[in-house]
Amino acid sequence: MMYSQKIEPADHGFIKHYYLADGDTTLMAQTIHYRTYAFAEALDLLGGFGFSYQPYSATSRSF
Repeated sequence: MMYSQKIEPADHGFIKHYYLADGDTTLMAQTIHYRTYAFAEALDLLGGFGFSYQPYSATSRSF
């Protein structure tokens, strides 16, 4: 069996095609459209759901 991927550019992101083949027989094929955002655009989108950006601060460590 052979697993493979094909990535192609798209407007606002990229498309990934996934395949699983056994010889000449395709057992599985899946396509996913990925959307990418500019940082400011992502902040605006997340802000609409109540999220806010909190930059990393070396003084507020978790451990």
